[in-house]
Amino acid sequence: MKGTLVGTITDSSHAVIPGVTVTIAEAATNISRSTKTNDVGYYAFPMLEPGSYTVEAELAGFKRVVRGGVEVSPNTTVRVDLAMTVGEVAETMTVEGAPPILQTDRVDIGMKIEGRLLQALSVRRTNSATVERSIIPAIQTT
Repeated sequence: MKGTLVGTITDSSHAVIPGVTVTIAEAATNISRSTKTNDVGYYAFPMLEPGSYTVEAELAGFKRVVRGGVEVSPNTTVRVDLAMTVGEVAETMTVEGAPPILQTDRVDIGMKIEGRLLQALSVRRTNSATVERSIIPAIQTT
């Protein structure tokens, strides 16, 4: 299952910026992809492998903006909005300590289930009602 990374690029007055080159790089493989923002400053990278990504925005007349540690999980859409400030492209503004990334573009969620959780569940399979309650506490059994 793949994930998606989307966002909007704005300037310091919150006006959208079209034509910004947005590049993402997956941390483990260093494989990168690029796109440009559309007329409303929006960009999208669909069909991404789960992993940690760096997002970089660049446009002449603005400082380059870099945000690392963007986690893309299976079956999720992660939004990374970036604000650019006027300056030279040679100057880089690195975003650290940003607020947590929230999934606001989709109503469904996905998550990775680690092997040890599956093993723990398989050990408790002797009573299916116990397993159901451990996975979904709201299940009522009769």
